[in-house]
Amino acid sequence: MRAPHLSEAGELAKLGRDTFVETFGHLYSPVNLDTFLRATYGSEIQAGQLTDSKYGIQVAVQDSRFVGYVKVGANSIPFAEPGRNTGELKQIYVRPDLFGHGLAPRLMEWGMTWLRSRGYQDILLSVFSQNLRAQRFYERYGSIKLADHFFMVGDHRDEEFIFRARLK
Repeated sequence: MRAPHLSEAGELAKLGRDTFVETFGHLYSPVNLDTFLRATYGSEIQAGQLTDSKYGIQVAVQDSRFVGYVKVGANSIPFAEPGRNTGELKQIYVRPDLFGHGLAPRLMEWGMTWLRSRGYQDILLSVFSQNLRAQRFYERYGSIKLADHFFMVGDHRDEEFIFRARLK
């Protein structure tokens, strides 16, 4: 695992798009999916986050190819506990053909360590309500469900759950 270089923003964007489409693409119309992918996984967006100190990003590399990544940073989810410094798990993706190979735990540990090192006490994340595999994964890190929420992909509304874990 390592930090991606600014020159690799396009590769990071491609991994984000590819893994999102592989996992969730079947849920959305082509228009909604395209709108979301352009707004979320553009190379310029990734480059901006790579140069922004409010983000911590690590990639897993295998045979010179990005196969997973984690992105953490300042919280944007409206369920933080007052008085607690709260960070956010923005994204954690692993190529589906590598599920079960230990990449996700290594990425999650790195993200939690990065947040702790910056004084965050809690971590919030949003997870698709039907993604039971991911929910079980987050529960292994002490995450508990706080609230029902939603996430927009174009004009499609996904039902989501907000989870929180204590870091300190």
